[in-house]
Amino acid sequence: WTETYAVWSPLGTYLATFHWRGVALWAGPKFSQFQKFFHPDARFISFSPCENY
Repeated sequence: WTETYAVWSPLGTYLATFHWRGVALWAGPKFSQFQKFFHPDARFISFSPCENY
């Protein structure tokens, strides 16, 4: 789920969802929550082409 929109990483390894408190990354075979980043009102995310950054 997301409160605004979702973005896939270039290779499809991660799904980033945007929420009022920040960004959540989902990954793994069941796409469980991998990491959360507290950044209120985030609107953009950028992945490197090989997903190193």
